[in-house]
Amino acid sequence: MLGVNVGATQSRLVTHSGQTSLDTLPLGYGIRKCDLLRLRLSDRRPEGLRMLHSKTAESSGRETLYQWTDARWWAWEAAIAARPIQAPPNAYLFCTRAGEPYINEEGLCSDFNSIWRRWLDRALDAGVIEARFTEQNLRAKVATDSVDLEQARRRLGHTDTTTTRRHYWLRPEIAD
Repeated sequence: MLGVNVGATQSRLVTHSGQTSLDTLPLGYGIRKCDLLRLRLSDRRPEGLRMLHSKTAESSGRETLYQWTDARWWAWEAAIAARPIQAPPNAYLFCTRAGEPYINEEGLCSDFNSIWRRWLDRALDAGVIEARFTEQNLRAKVATDSVDLEQARRRLGHTDTTTTRRHYWLRPEIAD
């Protein structure tokens, strides 16, 4: 699990331990940025996080249950602790001070992207990370760290392994 300690960074996305739920949630789950920003407090279930991926909602309509692990539970709780407001159960997990999501109806998330860029700048300046990374890089790490391609497909919410293999599976082919 990626843990980024940005020291004295003054960002409400950074928790008391210095790690952010924004770097740990995607790694713990492998979910897309747009789905991450649409998470609601009510999406938490006793057995884990149940979600319908936005890209497959119309095609397969299958939900994914991400069972709780220690790291996933920590990331969820850290995201709640970092929230700027106390909110009702159906509120967004990641929200503005006004309680609005960082993503709009069209799927644009410019406010969030600005926060992410500033966070990366601070982490780079502090020497905590060596290079910028994106949500797609985090998803590729989840896929590559999976036991096999099928597990990677399930974690990323793909309907088959074609997309997973083409865009996210970074393991080298092993020759006999």
